[in-house]
Amino acid sequence: MTEQNVGQILKAFNSIEAKIEQQNSALRELNLKVKTLESQNKQLAQMINKLQTPAAPKTDVEQVALTKQFQANVAKSLDSIEDKSKKAIELIKANSGGKKRAWP
Repeated sequence: MTEQNVGQILKAFNSIEAKIEQQNSALRELNLKVKTLESQNKQLAQMINKLQTPAAPKTDVEQVALTKQFQANVAKSLDSIEDKSKKAIELIKANSGGKKRAWP
């Protein structure tokens, strides 16, 4: 009878140990999920902070480069307009040179 009681006690301890191991496993999984969520939360907080802070003003070197590029684009556009105007004037002169109006 004593052996039977000892057997029941050992069986109960084994059952308790198995449940504790299951709970430990579940806790490890939950811990990993919490760490993952904390990492994601940190990344989101950094992204939000980055979006909320205004962009740093451009440095002088960047500003000078942008200004030069803009000036070059404007000069190119003006040259193109000038060339088109000259061609238009030449065409007008060529077409109106021999014609005379019938009315004043």
